[in-house]
Amino acid sequence: MKVTILTLTFFFVLAYSFAQKASKEGMTYDKENSMYYRISNDEQYLYLNFYKDEYVQKITSLGGIKIFLNMNGKKDTMNVPYIVYPVYNRSKKDYEEIETSGFSGVPEGRMSVFNEYGIVGESKIMALSGKNWYSKDRSVFQSQITIPLNGLRIDKNKNISIMILLRGLRLVQPPLGAIRGAGMNSNLEEEALWSHIDDWTWSWVEYELK
Repeated sequence: MKVTILTLTFFFVLAYSFAQKASKEGMTYDKENSMYYRISNDEQYLYLNFYKDEYVQKITSLGGIKIFLNMNGKKDTMNVPYIVYPVYNRSKKDYEEIETSGFSGVPEGRMSVFNEYGIVGESKIMALSGKNWYSKDRSVFQSQITIPLNGLRIDKNKNISIMILLRGLRLVQPPLGAIRGAGMNSNLEEEALWSHIDDWTWSWVEYELK
């Protein structure tokens, strides 16, 4: 019973904190992913914050946000820890799962966003009224991922290369020249949407642990 109460308390404290701090103020704009981000850390955790108000469907589709953490400061995604959040699950629209791989002492695969390993995912989506599904600015997505530093195998080099990848509708990267999902009778607004969410986009961020 005590464990349950502590877990619920932890959940509400985090949720309140996230709700108070979630904003694009002071964040960096990532033009490749059309998304804002902020990266920070304290003595125990690495914090990744995201804010997207353009074509949020790219995040809420199959691919979610996939984040690679190269602890050697190299732009290489081979054999490095990664996180996917939110994880698309057709039966659950509340983003209560996070997917991890390559972290010390953490099993690979999907788990609850509130887990015993301290890797926490929080998100919220706000739909804007008067917008149709194809509107560029139909909703706002805000998210924070918290990662314990003790799971990252940090050595003397405190420079991390972080790749932020948005896969949109596809879990496998489409080949060059692939036909997009828009129909023959689509308008310019629909074409713009499909063009944005049907391709993989990514960016690299260099971060030095404080």
